Parts: sequence; structure tokens; C-alpha cells
Amino acid sequence: IGLNSWASFAGKQDAAHIAGDMAMLEGEVNAVVRALRDHNLEVVALHHHMLSEQPRTIFLHYYGRGPATELAKGFRAALDQ
Repeated sequence: IGLNSWASFAGKQDAAHIAGDMAMLEGEVNAVVRALRDHNLEVVALHHHMLSEQPRTIFLHYYGRGPATELAKGFRAALDQ
């Protein structure tokens, strides 16, 4: 299945914002949440859009503020999960 993720950056190099979402399989959620939180990115929503789909696809929305390079590292750590 095609799953996707995206990130949007705004602000300045040393004072940036990141927001985006990730689509993942149900079994990947805890590791992705942990990776985001370990890098000071906040999970703002966790949900699904379909009923009874297999495999279950979970959507996670996140947000963070800080140096752009640190935000990017957090996003990459979540993608690596």
C-alpha cells in the first residue's frame, strides 16, 4: 500500500516551526511517537479515516519549534521507524 509523510518548515534557521503528518501501519505507532517525543516534536492528533480496513492505517499529526536542523533530525528519526 502507499503510505506517505510530509513536513512543512517555516521561520528562520535558528527559530523554525515544523508541522506535518505521517501515515503508518498500526504496529508502527508507538515507535514513531517515541521518536518524535525524543526530539521534542509534539503529537497533536492520532486517528484513522477508514472503517475495518486491513491493514489498519493510522494518521499522526505533529508540530515542533526550534532550530530547523534539530526539527529535521526529529522528523528523520520518526521516518526511520
